[in-house]
Amino acid sequence: ITSASQPLVLKDNFGPIYFCPFPYAEPSQIRLHLGDDELRTHATALKALTSLTRENLPKKARSVAIGHCWVNGSKESDSERPLTVGGAGEVNRSIFSGFNYSALGHLHRPQHLGSQVYYAGSLLKYSFSEISHNKSVNIVEVDANGSVNVDLVELRPRRNVRMIEGYMEDLLKGPAEGDSAEDYLLIRLADRK
Repeated sequence: ITSASQPLVLKDNFGPIYFCPFPYAEPSQIRLHLGDDELRTHATALKALTSLTRENLPKKARSVAIGHCWVNGSKESDSERPLTVGGAGEVNRSIFSGFNYSALGHLHRPQHLGSQVYYAGSLLKYSFSEISHNKSVNIVEVDANGSVNVDLVELRPRRNVRMIEGYMEDLLKGPAEGDSAEDYLLIRLADRK
């Protein structure tokens, strides 16, 4: 938690950029760290941390929030462990307003949540619920005024995760043209016996 109040400062041709980490932490830890008994939910605790961090940045500073959280409205898969039960751990993306870019982690699907809030997603597919995911990385440029340009670069893993259906006899003939024999497969057999 203490790292959230200590941004990492990197410099480019235009001056400093403040990288502000917000690691996953239970509200009780943040409540104790900040000495505020009102911080009872993930949303109120993370909002207090992000607000405090923004207040301590120089005026008009270019900044990037780096968070591990569950933003409401984001899409999940079976691969992620719930942060809390029943949505109690969800936060609103507005918590990250005031940062030029917000790079979030936890969810495996790369996604843009509006404004400059992005989930990077995982680099590889970790379950069959991720079959439809297109894995990628964001190349982010922040100009002198803090405007952000995001260029998405799609990743092509050596082994994909796919689902195939058919009769055993047909499937044993090998992969269809253009499909790799090295992929990880979920196979649904049409055979009745």
